[in-house]
Amino acid sequence: DLYIAYNMHWEDHTFALPSPGKGKRWRKIFSTTDREGFLGEESVICQERKAMIEARSVAVFTGETYETPKRNNLSISACQLKWIGLITMLIDHVGLILFPQFWFLDIIGRISFPIFAFTTAVGFMYTRNVPRYGLRLFACAVISEPFFDLALFGTPFYLGRQNVLFTLALGVLMLYLWLCFDNLVFQCLSLLMVLLAAEMFRVDYSSMGLLMILFFYCFYNENLKRDLTVAAVNVLLMGRSQMFAVLALIPIHLYQGEKGRDMKVVFYLFYPLHLVILAVIRLIIVQ
Repeated sequence: DLYIAYNMHWEDHTFALPSPGKGKRWRKIFSTTDREGFLGEESVICQERKAMIEARSVAVFTGETYETPKRNNLSISACQLKWIGLITMLIDHVGLILFPQFWFLDIIGRISFPIFAFTTAVGFMYTRNVPRYGLRLFACAVISEPFFDLALFGTPFYLGRQNVLFTLALGVLMLYLWLCFDNLVFQCLSLLMVLLAAEMFRVDYSSMGLLMILFFYCFYNENLKRDLTVAAVNVLLMGRSQMFAVLALIPIHLYQGEKGRDMKVVFYLFYPLHLVILAVIRLIIVQ
């Protein structure tokens, strides 16, 4: 696989790279800014889906296969991580709808969103088609919204709060715009625009949820910065029971890049189906 990037501008620019495919990564092997052209032993491995291309230059990237680190007994796959998120979310919703007096269910439920934010950032990095990924989340959010409103508020139409899939879809849009611009001013303006949209439409976890997705993406390979920024959002900016969301960093640390079983359809169906079941139970109890 080859990818050729042309930068005809007089300034350096950060280019978004397409997904190289499962089990592959991009390596920069040629640049016209180098005197010899081919980089040889100085070739650069691109850990993320972006690369800096120098002004008025051409760069060539090749997709190479690599071995993922051997999994130890304590590591978990992305599939297992998503199941932890789904189960803790289910516990949270059951407690909120059926057993609001049991405060510890709410604490357990705080673990779910940071996991969803992390897996969304990872999904953005590895998906082959970012717009389709975002639209898939948005479509599932629209389908789930009436059941979300019924389960939590007893009505099929409630504008006071939108389900978490809208938050994740906005997160994909935010990261997409973040990579579209290499100018910091435009990046911040696009970020502000999406954060305001989250507040305006009152999506679950609001702009704070989007900040978590951004920090998980920007500091994907820097664990300390990632943990500190995500903890700051949950403890300092959100507070109360949300501070227990830092517990989600424990399973996130155990993730070492392994995808695990492909259960995409199950994960997308789980959200609306569990809301349908909870909405039916709520209606039975009310009647």
